[in-house]
Amino acid sequence: MNDRRIVLGQILDTEGLENSAEPVMLINLSTDHAIQQIEQKVKAYSNEKIKEMDLLEKDRFLKISDLLKRRNEENQNKKGKSL
Repeated sequence: MNDRRIVLGQILDTEGLENSAEPVMLINLSTDHAIQQIEQKVKAYSNEKIKEMDLLEKDRFLKISDLLKRRNEENQNKKGKSL
């Protein structure tokens, strides 16, 4: 995850881009428009990753809840048998 953050940080680090001789544009695209497209793609990517993490976290909580419920049911069944 740290590598991805570094890459995203570098992609979004656009200061001094206008004074730079690189990159050479292969298509007719203004710097502002290119930066806007990069920001949109990074935001979309970030939102997708956040949604994926949210789904994983919800699934994890459901599994924990299910395990706790089963353990409580087993404990109730053990108590009922010992009486």
